[in-house]
Amino acid sequence: MSALQYVLESPLRWVAAGARHVLATIERIHSERQDRLERRYGLNG
Repeated sequence: MSALQYVLESPLRWVAAGARHVLATIERIHSERQDRLERRYGLNG
């Protein structure tokens, strides 16, 4: 891979990885909050 290719592709890779990380974090926080609500109100039996 040429240096130019690396320089051009790197930011895209970082952005994609960052977006995946943010989405995973939001999903985890949401499911944790959902679990707490279900435990509090006994929705999960």
